[in-house]
Amino acid sequence: YEDVYRFAFPVMQKYGYTGTVFVPTQFLDDKLAGYMSWDEAMELYHAGWRLEPHTKTHVELQNRPRDFLVYQIFGSMDTLRYYLGYQPRFFAYPSGKYDDAAIAMLKEVGYWGAVTTDSAQFHRLPNAFAWGRVRVSGTETLQDLANRLGEPFP
Repeated sequence: YEDVYRFAFPVMQKYGYTGTVFVPTQFLDDKLAGYMSWDEAMELYHAGWRLEPHTKTHVELQNRPRDFLVYQIFGSMDTLRYYLGYQPRFFAYPSGKYDDAAIAMLKEVGYWGAVTTDSAQFHRLPNAFAWGRVRVSGTETLQDLANRLGEPFP
């Protein structure tokens, strides 16, 4: 979303942090309102942020034909590779939904892992295509987030 660029980026940069943003690439291509532009995404990238695919159009992937999975999974990887010049290796499932065919496609095109919407702080290799993540809602306090991460809060 655009608010990652407008709000999270300057605050995190001020304190020396970077982040990872999972990008629905077609939204940037189409200049969809409420989403970052490619220029903004590139600014994040040049500041040390990692940009990874989140499909082309943010659609759920389960029970989809192979051609659809190729377009959404490989297509978003290829778009980011074009803009950034590096090989994306991690993927975020839209709405956290996936099935065995989606995982097989991710592996086939060279991803190393993928995240769901499940909450998790630590990852293990055996379940690399079903990792949870720490989501920041914007409604919690900084102290709540630090506690959730197991980090000290001054």
